[in-house]
Amino acid sequence: MESYYRKEKYNVKREIRHDFIMAEVNTRYIFRKEKQSFPHPWEYYPELFAEDKDMYENMLEQQEREENRQRRMKYVEEFNKRRRQGM
Repeated sequence: MESYYRKEKYNVKREIRHDFIMAEVNTRYIFRKEKQSFPHPWEYYPELFAEDKDMYENMLEQQEREENRQRRMKYVEEFNKRRRQGM
């Protein structure tokens, strides 16, 4: 009997934790500020989603590099355009 009650207590606690996390995620998603990012699973379960977090961070870095490259190209084009007009 004690084992059964211990398991039930564990299951109830696990369900409450899950519901609490879901409520927090929903609240953060709904009431987020413009510059805040959406909640990610690795914020709540870091061990389970470590690989996904690394992939996401790599993707963000790659996007940032591409945006920087585009800005540099645009700057170079504008610089060359102005230089040609001045000659």
